[in-house]
Amino acid sequence: MPPQPLALIVLADDVTGAADTAARIHAAGLDAAILLGPGPAGGQALALTSDSRHVDAGAAAERVRAAVASIGARPGAIWHKKIDSPLPGHIAAELDAILDALGRRRAVGCPAFPAQPLA
Repeated sequence: MPPQPLALIVLADDVTGAADTAARIHAAGLDAAILLGPGPAGGQALALTSDSRHVDAGAAAERVRAAVASIGARPGAIWHKKIDSPLPGHIAAELDAILDALGRRRAVGCPAFPAQPLA
């Protein structure tokens, strides 16, 4: 059977967020991978980090644009911006950068509270 196209791309601001999200996606039954650097991206879902939590807003936006560019155009894929519940980092700058890099104008905010608390 041929591989399924990439359907979901998760962008987190740190590697812990990318790994946690990929693990939850995998537990839900999708083939999920974590991309830690440049390279081929396959599977049904991909999680990557912009490593942007601890830099200023301008640098965070540039790192997000670079992360989106590293994946390239993926028609039909859903992009998910992982945001931690304490709302750390530069969320507005990063969302603007994702929309700009993808040539999109709108994003949907969807709060979620996982049943299992994270320490």
